[in-house]
Amino acid sequence: MSERYPDEPGSTDDNTSRRAAEEIRPKAKTIRARVWELLKRVFPRGLTPDEGAGILKIDFMSVRPRFTELYKQGKIEKTDDTRRTSRSGKLQAVYRWKPSTIGDQQALFE
Repeated sequence: MSERYPDEPGSTDDNTSRRAAEEIRPKAKTIRARVWELLKRVFPRGLTPDEGAGILKIDFMSVRPRFTELYKQGKIEKTDDTRRTSRSGKLQAVYRWKPSTIGDQQALFE
């Protein structure tokens, strides 16, 4: 895992994982900021990563990790909602914007 995770994309020791993290790194901050803004806009409702990807029209494989990064940064939270079914048929957590993070918006773009 990257020493800068969750501020930068993480990876495992696998070469494929490292290459994927390097490839998304230039786009990750922008996608993370778009996810955060989307969750802020739909608040108090929450979204699953797959729902967010569909609304943003970004590949779900690029969006799912950004939800996890924002969650680990404390910028979004899991809701008490029941998990919803993802595109793969598995249950996904529902996340929402954390109101206490409004002043942290600038940090998303740094």
